[in-house]
Amino acid sequence: MSQPHSLMWGDLRLAGDTVDPDAEFVIEAMADRTKLGTAKALTEFVKSLQVDGSLAVMNGHDNAETVLQLRVSAPDGSAAGPAVAKAAAALAANAAADPIPPLMWISPLEDAATCVYDVYAADPVRDEGNDWDIEEKLRECRYFTVTMSRHPFSRPPNPVVVPALPPAPPTPTTVDIDTCDATTNWTAKGYGYGPATRRNIVANPSGETNVNLWAKGPASTDATILRDTTQFAVGTASIRVAKGAGQVSLIRHAFPVTAGLDYAFQASARPTISYPGTNACTASITFWSGPNGTGSPLGGPADFKDPVANTWQTYQGTGKAPSGAVSATFDFSFYDSNNRSAGTVVYYLDKVMVEQANIPGGYVDGSLPDTATLDYVWEGTAHASPSLAVYTVATLQAASGHVDAIGAASPGYSGTRTLSLTRSAAVNMSTSPYLRVSAALTVVGGTASGPTFKIGTGTPAPIEPVGFSPSAIAGYVDYFFATGNFDTLVVEATAAGGANQPMVSVSVAHVARTNMVISTGTTREQSRTAKILGTAPTQAAIRVYDATPAALGADILVYTTKNAQIAPPMRPFLTTGGATVDAAMISGARNTLASPATFRIPAAKVEKGMYGLVGRLNVTTAGTLSWTARVVDSGGGATIGSGIVDAGSFEVPVTSGYRAINLAAMLLPTVEIEGNQLIEFVITGTANMTWDEFWLFNLTEGSLTWIRDADSMTWVEIRPPELGRLPSIYGGTGAFGTNPVCVDYKTIGADFGAADQHYADPGPLQIFTVTSTSLKAQTDLWFYPRYLDAVIDEAT
Repeated sequence: MSQPHSLMWGDLRLAGDTVDPDAEFVIEAMADRTKLGTAKALTEFVKSLQVDGSLAVMNGHDNAETVLQLRVSAPDGSAAGPAVAKAAAALAANAAADPIPPLMWISPLEDAATCVYDVYAADPVRDEGNDWDIEEKLRECRYFTVTMSRHPFSRPPNPVVVPALPPAPPTPTTVDIDTCDATTNWTAKGYGYGPATRRNIVANPSGETNVNLWAKGPASTDATILRDTTQFAVGTASIRVAKGAGQVSLIRHAFPVTAGLDYAFQASARPTISYPGTNACTASITFWSGPNGTGSPLGGPADFKDPVANTWQTYQGTGKAPSGAVSATFDFSFYDSNNRSAGTVVYYLDKVMVEQANIPGGYVDGSLPDTATLDYVWEGTAHASPSLAVYTVATLQAASGHVDAIGAASPGYSGTRTLSLTRSAAVNMSTSPYLRVSAALTVVGGTASGPTFKIGTGTPAPIEPVGFSPSAIAGYVDYFFATGNFDTLVVEATAAGGANQPMVSVSVAHVARTNMVISTGTTREQSRTAKILGTAPTQAAIRVYDATPAALGADILVYTTKNAQIAPPMRPFLTTGGATVDAAMISGARNTLASPATFRIPAAKVEKGMYGLVGRLNVTTAGTLSWTARVVDSGGGATIGSGIVDAGSFEVPVTSGYRAINLAAMLLPTVEIEGNQLIEFVITGTANMTWDEFWLFNLTEGSLTWIRDADSMTWVEIRPPELGRLPSIYGGTGAFGTNPVCVDYKTIGADFGAADQHYADPGPLQIFTVTSTSLKAQTDLWFYPRYLDAVIDEAT
């Protein structure tokens, strides 16, 4: 089936199943020479004489080019001359408009979503190709070619709006759900962890759905191979083989092998006749020099038995793939020395297992029922691909105030490894709008990602946090979720299989319900997350406003990043000295630099890039502030790479109160690391310097807007190009949207300010805000999901 299609440029209809009967002219897009165009990747290539090929780096996408071949004519009963002139004028008006109207396409494909293409430039040109004059005379029409430069990606007609979270209450309330001192209500499970995973190389081991991949061997070409459901050793079917006119009925199944490795086989067979003293039935592996059981045979292990009528017999053996072996076949044969007539000697074959091992183990296929410790899975299509027995083993422990699921990667497991920590107990959220989970992920000897979360009643569903922040519990992150009552909480980490064999720990130190999402300190700094829909990068409009409304503050910072593992505040990582509690501070505390301030941040949470160091200080006497950055071990001691130190200094002026100051730019980490090391910052100043907070912004993969305000603005909006010809910042006083004024100039200064474009890749986006005065700041955003090709209707 199909749906009515249309192509609109602003209010001009260019194609479609319906025509306006009152139109003054008719424009029709011709299939010939019309193309919507696609995004053009901007790729840089770097060649090296030391390696073959080139290093390719893609730096975004250039505009797409849309070319429309249009035929212009008059409606029935109207004169063509005036109609064509009016159509040309309408095309010219659209091309000269500011902004140029978008192109809107509805495909004839059934249920296809509307695609909108933002047009930046358009050039309508009269087409005077071959026989244009004859076309005008005989058909009373004229042709135009419109060439458009447009946004590389499509979007839906309407933006997605991510609403603000409710303003934080004046008094935070937190109720413990689990202090994680014991494993009560917790379970741990791992896929791809624990003992070595067992793998059945035989893709069709039991004839459960068909006998594909099984072939007749030499001298057995007239044997019959069928799927049979009357006899079986596992499942509900087996492979039935009836001999032909010859004495041998042999079937085989091929698979790849690696020379020098041990291979073990086992199989079950049930003959219909007894043949004592003959060793007439043989199960074996034959190694071959070519792929798929071709080339020269190189021998292999075998097991011989006397057939016993109507009895399942087990065969097994082990052998090493010799030098030169590329593949092998599992062979099973029945030798009838009496040469009975065709069809009279029958056997059933089932439970065929070949694995890389030096002794045969139990049978494995992906359709076996799971056990308490094993999951059985097919690598691909059921009964047509190798299968795995995946251990669901993980260590569960409670120690030092946290519950851990610990998994050591299984060798030989090629799928995605999953380690989960599950709490099963009913939770009544009462009047608390947010669940807070303090979680951490530790990885040694490989890579893993997470944590991710599932929450629900009965069957938990994936859920994205609405915010997160460094936890007061060292090494943990507080994740906040908007959820109702639930009985299951799952905290999960994933890792690639194969050569990636990490030791992984998923830990939870605290579970609570609360009425506040807070980054750290007070609600003057907040972190929240939003899910960016689409398949291509987009830009978001971000709005920050006080709920009262009241002044946001002299320093307004808005930072976005796709890194959901760490927020910019550094105070949670302070390791030296105490602090003076001060509710007037952004962080809720203050310290002097009479002694150096040392911060240690987990290196695994710091993405590689250029970072900006910003501090909010009160300086009564001008002086020098200096800083150093280096790598230390997990205990803060020197380690490999600690000698590589980045350092700098900044002359800090008298501030006349607290103000945010741009202190440094640096590349982090100072050396490439993959373990549990820390990045140590030491900031040194004088007793005349009091600091409220330091922030570390990754400016490579994040975007920062920093506004210095002396006009008591109650709201600001960072507008992307979708709202105008250039990205701009607007602000005002009163309720949001009141008295808007462009305040781009407030981001420009000698020692402060930034006005970045807030790009957003599909997936989670962290929005971190600082409002130096407001305790009731709220943040919402809107964006157009962008798509490489067709728009997808996605739930928000």
